[in-house]
Amino acid sequence: MRRALTLAIAGAAMLGAARGTKVRSSGPNAPYSAIYCVREAHHGLRYFLGKEEPDGRLAFSVSHWLPNGALTAADGVAEREGDHWTFTYPPDPYDRDEKYPSCTVRIWLRPDGTPRIEADKVARCVGGYNQELGTITFPPRAHWGRVTHELAYLEGDKDARTVEEQPDICGNI
Repeated sequence: MRRALTLAIAGAAMLGAARGTKVRSSGPNAPYSAIYCVREAHHGLRYFLGKEEPDGRLAFSVSHWLPNGALTAADGVAEREGDHWTFTYPPDPYDRDEKYPSCTVRIWLRPDGTPRIEADKVARCVGGYNQELGTITFPPRAHWGRVTHELAYLEGDKDARTVEEQPDICGNI
């Protein structure tokens, strides 16, 4: 009885762990493509979209809508640097005194495929109310699907809507 219970728990844990790994299209060498969405009472709505380009760069968008309605976000095409991708916003031409340093975002994939996003600086990450982007992580249950058309505006499609203009990214969560 004890052994059967142990096996049942281990099997359930393996099934749960497998759910979060389904971010690659097929096989371990397939390009990364995933959408993560999570809403939590104390953290608000967070989402991440990432799609690996054929050259290894990562088109991405990450947003954190805080419970008070403030938004902080970053998007762009990040360069591959070893075990992560890095993106730095270009300097703001209107910030001649450099009051707001450029925002650098680093993106890692954890062993279960979920993203970990860290921003170095506060002010130049897109957002209002001087909210910090900081570090954003997602639980495996937040995996929403694969990126299809959502990041086309980063890939040169001039007519594509930005992620913020696409209200159906995370459905009605």
